[in-house]
Amino acid sequence: MSALLPWAAALAGCGLGRLLLFGHEARRARRLAADAIAYERILDDAGPALLVVGDSLSVGVGAHRPEHSVAGRIARACPDLTVVNRARCGARLADVPSQLEAAPSRRWDAVLMTIGGNDALARTPDAVLARDARRAVAAVSAVAPRAVVTTSANVGGVPIVPWPLTRVLEARSRAVRDALHAACDAHRVEFVDFFRPLERDPFARDPELFFGPDGVHPSTACYELCFRVIEARTGLASALGASGRVAGS
Repeated sequence: MSALLPWAAALAGCGLGRLLLFGHEARRARRLAADAIAYERILDDAGPALLVVGDSLSVGVGAHRPEHSVAGRIARACPDLTVVNRARCGARLADVPSQLEAAPSRRWDAVLMTIGGNDALARTPDAVLARDARRAVAAVSAVAPRAVVTTSANVGGVPIVPWPLTRVLEARSRAVRDALHAACDAHRVEFVDFFRPLERDPFARDPELFFGPDGVHPSTACYELCFRVIEARTGLASALGASGRVAGS
């Protein structure tokens, strides 16, 4: 989460103590991300396969174990499923095509992409956001007969982010959500929206439950909730596990 560090300069007027704490926690988040291992499971090439791309949320940073990430929970629900994870911590929308190119050449039944938080933190301009979102969604939709895209939650609700940056990052998170939503509509890709205004954000309301020890990345409980929401709205794991192949593949 090195993208958090440039925001530290904006906190200079908020007091030295708050500035130092923000910088310390941001560095702690970066170390946690560096140690994270993305969940993967390689099985028979003849079986169903899921490709995962995106940022640290797709990697599963903050979960107690890789199996507790969203990708790991999908695998647990689908014992015969191959899961290949090309997500990288710090990735932005512009990085998605290269992640797809780095994936093995094989038949994919579905692609799952979670991304957007780093674009919000990096203050990616709106015009660039729209372009990168279109390219990323077009790329994932071309890889498999089914693609599911989810956005990050409201970055303004991250516990270590102090006022007034909460509202600034909320606006940036909304802009990323809107760009991804528009791109998914254009390409008829399933979209799961985790963004909520701070007043209604379930993650910000219970940070001790839903955030990991670094105060930035999700906790195991958060990944469990996200998996349940994705499954309730898309039925992805059920489709992969029940039929072996996603309908229409």
